[in-house]
Amino acid sequence: MNGKAELVDQIKSMQRTDPGFKQAWWEYCDQFLGGSKDPNRHEQDVLEEFLANYSGDYAAPQAPARTAPVRAQRAPPARPTGVRPAARLPVGRAPIPPAAMAMASVGLADVVKTGQRLSPSWKTAWQSYCGLYGNSVNDPSRHDDAFTRGFIDYVGELAEQALADIAAEAKIREPVVGSKRSSSWGEPPAKRQATPALMAPEKQALVDKVKALQRSNPDAKQAWWDFCDQEAKGVKDPSRHEVDSLETFLLTYE
Repeated sequence: MNGKAELVDQIKSMQRTDPGFKQAWWEYCDQFLGGSKDPNRHEQDVLEEFLANYSGDYAAPQAPARTAPVRAQRAPPARPTGVRPAARLPVGRAPIPPAAMAMASVGLADVVKTGQRLSPSWKTAWQSYCGLYGNSVNDPSRHDDAFTRGFIDYVGELAEQALADIAAEAKIREPVVGSKRSSSWGEPPAKRQATPALMAPEKQALVDKVKALQRSNPDAKQAWWDFCDQEAKGVKDPSRHEVDSLETFLLTYE
């Protein structure tokens, strides 16, 4: 039987190399583990059960089925002829907005195709992703939803990190709701005049080193994210860490 450390390494490694496995693990965590996706935070038996149930078909393992208690069926009360009953929503469930219903009818392949038409960068990113993980098949309709979700999630992670870096370096804060003061928060990064934050040269060098490692090495990025989840409450922006925290990571990783 593998130890917990080996199971953690196995799950992390498979997330980096198999988008379908990553999606299955994330869905499993969201449904059954409170959304915590760091395998270090889960017990060994939980990791073993997930790996044992993962079938490689890009579907998250399901929790054991539970049989609902059998209840006696009652006939509905009679209503006057010609009277149409009023529609009622299930208790505790809000009506589905029309926009959400429209989005549900749009396939993920259509989302990718729309992005390709509107953004050359998106198109290039999709082709690169397919070249690495999709056997160089660029047609979105020939990939399943799990593969496409993996691409969209990956692009979202990169955008989130890049925007967090820009906001941190420019010391930009989101405006208070209801404030009438003008703000440049809603403008794209290229239009905003960023004011570089003052930072000690020693810390700046460490921050730059961590960022460079993340850009050049996927393993380093995953190691940094794991470090942040364990030691810094999930804060992944290097500029928001103290010098000793950055040094600790670089020493343990290198």
